[in-house]
Amino acid sequence: MTTKNSRVTVYIPSHNYGRYLEEAIESVLRQSVDTWELFLINENSTDKTWEIMNLYQGDDRVQIFNTPQIGLPGVANFVLERAKGEYLIRLDADDVMDENNLLVLSNYLDTH
Repeated sequence: MTTKNSRVTVYIPSHNYGRYLEEAIESVLRQSVDTWELFLINENSTDKTWEIMNLYQGDDRVQIFNTPQIGLPGVANFVLERAKGEYLIRLDADDVMDENNLLVLSNYLDTH
């Protein structure tokens, strides 16, 4: 279940990036705005990616998916079919967001 007023859909694809994944997810959870949904996409990983994603299973803002290794264009299309957000942003599994990232980006898009 996702937040009804999700303005931004953030998605994190991961293929064997489990060692970085938790920090990336936590950076989304720390956002200064709460009008987002988060899609975690496990692309057939053989490391602990799936286990780490499942730690967030109880958060209704987070949806977890297990896919074959479909690549970034395939993941983008997969997310586009399911996203509720007005805006869409990919966060790589080995990156983190500043706590105001979604606020600044969505405000900029709203005004331009």
